[in-house]
Amino acid sequence: MDNQLATRPAGEIQHTGPVNPIQINIDAMIRASSDPSVDIGKMEKMMEMIERMQARQAEQEYSQSMAALQAELPMIYKDSTNAFLKTSYTKLEDIDIACRPVLAKHRFSVNYDIDEKASTDEKIVMVMEVRHAGGHREQRRLIMPKAKMAAGK
Repeated sequence: MDNQLATRPAGEIQHTGPVNPIQINIDAMIRASSDPSVDIGKMEKMMEMIERMQARQAEQEYSQSMAALQAELPMIYKDSTNAFLKTSYTKLEDIDIACRPVLAKHRFSVNYDIDEKASTDEKIVMVMEVRHAGGHREQRRLIMPKAKMAAGK
């Protein structure tokens, strides 16, 4: 039995685990960037293609995780009453408290903000951004009359 170690040529990149085509393309770009004869325009086009592939992969991960997340979300009941409108609702902070652990489990984060530019004296525009650890994010807007906001306090 031969006890010599196997060697590989210098600069060769060894991948373990499943082959990731995005990583292979990035590795090829890194190698090509040191070659002065490589066309910069082609490199830029290749980088744009890689970015599109990464965005598509991130969106697929987001969709898969969102499907798993939705299967585990808790049932949320309306436990507050808007005296002005005489309607039931659940406070946003209660929804957030109930959902945050499941969101985190599936690698999501959620941020809420008020769009000051779109809001007026009559309406408030709330923006919710859902981000996934894979890089994809989506925003949703909720437009509410200010009277409803004040009445629900």
